[in-house]
Amino acid sequence: MMDGAMPGAPKLCFGVVNVRDVGDRHIRAMTHPSAKGERFLGVAGDFISMLDIVNGLKARMGSSANLPNWLLRSPQCVIRS
Repeated sequence: MMDGAMPGAPKLCFGVVNVRDVGDRHIRAMTHPSAKGERFLGVAGDFISMLDIVNGLKARMGSSANLPNWLLRSPQCVIRS
């Protein structure tokens, strides 16, 4: 391990949406009369992998994108090899 960075990224994918779009949907759900009592699920069209997210952050932020190991450790979630 170098510079406290993790040696790899999990093989996970996420549907990612812009926070402004989420806010817009909240306002619409609160103000539209036919939305009363309904539930809504917002989803993204495409998925992005954790590795793509990491690479995008690294490209924009450089080494400041690294998370310290202590931030990822908690008593409930310890990975042991």
